[in-house]
Amino acid sequence: MSSVTVMLPEQAINCRRGDYLVHKADTTAWRVLQVEGFVLLSPLVPLGPRDSTEFIEEQHLRDSEMPPRMGEIQAMVTWFLPLFESKTAAIGAIEHGELGKGVANVCVEIREYTKETTQACPPAGVDWRAEEACPVSP
Repeated sequence: MSSVTVMLPEQAINCRRGDYLVHKADTTAWRVLQVEGFVLLSPLVPLGPRDSTEFIEEQHLRDSEMPPRMGEIQAMVTWFLPLFESKTAAIGAIEHGELGKGVANVCVEIREYTKETTQACPPAGVDWRAEEACPVSP
């Protein structure tokens, strides 16, 4: 069995499972997400008649170029509902456990979370890249 490695898209923020992402949602608000994991999505095409329950990955049917973003890493996140007026307020909510309710198992395109719009903050007690980390206290 062979292994294949994949990389985060070049423009995506470097993050790991458990990290909080503090993201500039628009010009006035910041959102917090927590990375649950990473997945590769592959579109499926039904085989046979309409009542068939059998599918095949679309990539096995293509005889030309793959669609854009196929085979690209996606992130599964918990999307916390409150918006914050500043990055400092968002980080404070992480530090104090005041993120409120979140929606789990949301699939997002990690390429949309860039170094320019997003800061990755490891969970309390994890310091795998101290020079880039948010000051999230235990």
